Amino acid sequence: MSTPLETRLTATLDHWKRSLLDLTKRNRAIHFRLTRVSTVTITGELPVIVYRQLVLEQARLRFKPAPKPEPPAGPTLRPPAPSLPLPSADPTDPLVD
Repeated sequence: MSTPLETRLTATLDHWKRSLLDLTKRNRAIHFRLTRVSTVTITGELPVIVYRQLVLEQARLRFKPAPKPEPPAGPTLRPPAPSLPLPSADPTDPLVD
C-alpha cells in the first residue's frame, strides 16, 4: 500500500511526463508556424554558429533588416490597353439574333 506522499509524487511525475510529451498544437516546437510578427529568419549564417553563440556562449546577436528585393531586370511590360466599348448591334440587322 502506498502512502499519500508516494501517490502524490507518482501523480506529479505522470503530469510532468505528459507535459514533456505534449503533442497538441500548443507545443510550438513541433507545430511551428513562420509569421512576420513572432519569428525571425536568420540568413547568411550557419545554424551551428547561431546555436553556439546564443545557447553555449549566451552571447547577443544584432540583426539588420533584410534588403528590399531588386526589381526584375529586363524590359518592362506595358499594362494592357483599355478595352473599347463595342458598337451596339442594330436590331434590324438580319445577322443579329
